[in-house]
Amino acid sequence: LAALGVDVGTFYVRAADLQRSADAAALAAVAYMPDTSKAETVAIDTLRKNGIDLNRVTFAGSIGTQPRQYSVKLTDTDVPTFFGRLLNRNSVTISRSSLAEYTAPLPMGSAQNYLGWGGSALALAPGVAATSIAPGAGSTMRRTPWANSACSILWRW
Repeated sequence: LAALGVDVGTFYVRAADLQRSADAAALAAVAYMPDTSKAETVAIDTLRKNGIDLNRVTFAGSIGTQPRQYSVKLTDTDVPTFFGRLLNRNSVTISRSSLAEYTAPLPMGSAQNYLGWGGSALALAPGVAATSIAPGAGSTMRRTPWANSACSILWRW
């Protein structure tokens, strides 16, 4: 019974490693969708950075059901057993997959209100004063007092 526990524990560890790597690769790649060639390159680089040996693990990357989705499937066909060898089972196959989707930011409130920096990124309502924080030739950076307060409140969280 202890032999079975060691093998099953090994399988769970390998499956978790494959799942984390598939999640990381899908999330890294989806930012480049719908450019599938760039997405696949980024996914492979991410897998390598996460210690996945692509000579041993099969990688399959594809577009999901939507154009802004990317799916990664990893299959390791040679996960060794330790005590399963006594039952003529030298290895098992473990597969894990992940699907990531990129969604654009949602506008919040009025279409004229933005929280951010820059001349075109900060639209002020009529009658709201803005103070310059970067005086100088060609400076367009502005801030509002409420934006500064909101950022400092979020920073404390």
